[in-house]
Order: sequence, then structure tokens, then C-alpha cells
Amino acid sequence: MSDWLVVGLEGRLFWTTKETKIQFRGRELLLRPPTDSFEADIVTTYSPPGTHDEALVIVRQFLSSLAWVRGGTVREIGTTGGSHPIHIGKASAHTGQGLQSALVDFEVRLDYLPDPTDPRTRLALAFYREALGLNNLSYKFLGFFKIINVLHKNGSSQVSWINQVIDSLYDHTAKERIEQLKTTEINVGQYLYQSGRCAVAHAFAEPLVDPENPEDSKRLQRDLPVVKALAQYVIEKEFGVKSEQTIWREHLYQLEGFRGALGQEILGRIKKEENVEVQEIPALPRLSLMVRGLEHLNIFKGVDAEIIGISEGCLFVDCHSTDKLAHCRLCLNLKEELLEFDPIEGMGILDDGTSRSAKYGADRARIKKQLCLNGVLEVWNAETDMLFGRTDPFMFTNIDISASVQNLDREIGLYEQMAKDREGQTSQ
Repeated sequence: MSDWLVVGLEGRLFWTTKETKIQFRGRELLLRPPTDSFEADIVTTYSPPGTHDEALVIVRQFLSSLAWVRGGTVREIGTTGGSHPIHIGKASAHTGQGLQSALVDFEVRLDYLPDPTDPRTRLALAFYREALGLNNLSYKFLGFFKIINVLHKNGSSQVSWINQVIDSLYDHTAKERIEQLKTTEINVGQYLYQSGRCAVAHAFAEPLVDPENPEDSKRLQRDLPVVKALAQYVIEKEFGVKSEQTIWREHLYQLEGFRGALGQEILGRIKKEENVEVQEIPALPRLSLMVRGLEHLNIFKGVDAEIIGISEGCLFVDCHSTDKLAHCRLCLNLKEELLEFDPIEGMGILDDGTSRSAKYGADRARIKKQLCLNGVLEVWNAETDMLFGRTDPFMFTNIDISASVQNLDREIGLYEQMAKDREGQTSQ
């Protein structure tokens, strides 16, 4: 018999607009959106010998990883549960403190979610989420500084480390403040430690932060971006948890599954543009191509994938439907870590006069339409149902998007009517 855990949430983090299931640490988490009557929440189950507290830890660690990736505030407002996944009601009319609804479904947007196992790294992520969610300026400053303390035990080592990395921070606001501090402070690390961390934490000696002194508040406000950037540096550079910005910059996700299928030895040779014969490359599994957010269309579901050429660090892959009526071409740009696809010329249909080929034509137009609307092309391993790679959202230039969508809608309608007409002819 399973019990339910429900964790109510608030904050300033884009959230799901509909119930969405997420897999984290081998456990299914159900994310539910806020309503007029209920708060946003996360729901999961646990069964003996599992406990309520063990399930709660997993939910909290998911939230900490999410806060790191999204950089938004998410706070718990209470937990409940029992034999049913009941909701947590709102205490009063909406006050603006609930989680904002996302414009796009959250499941679509969650591409990267780190889950480190190192205890210190997990603690740093927990402190980061906690600091983001604090409304008090002094404690927010101290919260970010605690992340430095996870890395270095005493004050002298913290000061030394700050001075070593201070010029490597990449946050623009932090860099501006650091340049200001260098004009008045000989030792910036000592200043941040003594006039920031110690001044907030202590009350028995100078310097200290007086909550009623406007000058103290202004100084902490100016210094906060620096200590936040230092906390981010600890997590990403010292503990190795990449930020979402780094993931996007490296775009390794585009060919993640393909890299594993090809193997490091072949991959390295192709990247170096060494001579590699097509026959040396491991056969690819059957693939399924789809546009994220669009229902899985039959046109490119379970297609045969054939590597047809290698050139300048790129693999060219032809994909054919099992009936040979639909085909498309992918370019695996291994040198640049890009999945390249031409949404206009990259898909073809062989019209054999059947309703099936007409339906394929409608599906092709649907794919083009969604890609025109900044869609993301996903490639799945059809044999394991695992994501092999994906593009970034397509950004079309020098075209009239509205007119293009209207034309594609008309094309879909024509192909759908053609499919119906051909089905009717077959039945006669």
C-alpha cells in the first residue's frame, strides 16, 4: 500500500501549465499547476520500507537542481499527503506570490537537470536554492557565502580563494562592482569576508550590518551580485555542475545519443577528419523523428537509418520509412556538435497514388509548420525509446511566418482531402 507525499510550492519559477510527470532518481514526480483554489505542488508516492522523509529529500533535491538550472525562486509552503494526493489550498485570494505559469509546457523545456551524488555538491545546490528564496538581503548574502564555506573551511582560505578567482567571474554586474571595490579596497576577498559575511553573522564587534541602517543595506545590495557569482563559480567550476548557459553554449545535447552509438574511437577520428570508411561505422538503430510538442506522426516513426557519407567531420544519414514512401536526411556535424536538418528541402515523399502517401504529405506539412513556429526536431532511438539528439529551436529569417503557416495549413488540408478521396476510390 503506497502513501502519498504532496509538497506545496510558491516562488518565481516558470512552472507547468498542466499535470506533468518527471523521472528523477528513479522516482516518478508529478508536477501540478496552480489553480484559483490550489497551490502548485509536487506529488510522489512511497511504500515501506521507504519513508515520508526519504521521499521528501528526493523532492527537495529535485527542486534544488531545478533552481540551479532555471535560476528562479521556488519555496516550500507546506507538505501533506496520506492515502490520497490531496491539494494544498490557497489561504486567500491570489497575492502574486504563487508560481508563475509557463508559456510553454514545462516538460518540453526541461532538457538538462543535473543530479550530482557528491554530498558537498548536493549541499551547495541546497544552499543555492535556499539563498535564492530568501527575502531578507542580509541572510541572502550569507546564504550565498555559505556555498564558499562548503568548499573552504576557515576564513583565511575563503579570502585566499576569493582573491584567486575574483577576476574569472563572468557576471556583468558582479564584474562592475569588483572594479569599483578595487579602487577602495586593497584586499577584495578580505573586504567581502569581513564586511559582508562576518558583519552579517556577528553582532558583538565591528563591522556589523545594522538592519535599520540604510547605508549597510545599500552596500550589501551592491555586493550581493559578487557573492552570488562566487557561489555560482563554486558550483560550476569547483564542483563541476554545469549551468544551463554552459549547456547551451556547448550544445552537446544535440548529438548525445549518437556519440554513444558511434563510439569514442570512431568519433575522435571523424572529428579529426581522418580517413574513415562508412563500413567501419557501427550501424545505427531504427530512429523516430518528431517535433517536440507535436503528437508522434507516422511519417518518420521507426525509420531505417543509413549512413551514406562522411565529409569534413560530418556524417550524413538517410532515413527511410519501412514502406520507402517517406525519407529525410540528417547531418550529424560531429566537429561542431550540431544536429543539422533542412526543414524545407530535407524531407521527401514518393507519391504512389495511395492514401498513405497523401497522409505522409500532410504529416510533412505539419512538421514544416511546427518548425516554422520555432519548433525543435527530436530524434529518438525507436528500439529503446530514448532521446538520441535534438536541434535548437528553428529560427527562420527573411520569410513571412504568418503567410507561411497559412500556406502550410492549406497544404495539410489538401493532402487530407486527397487521402480521403483515395480511400474512397479504394473502397469502390
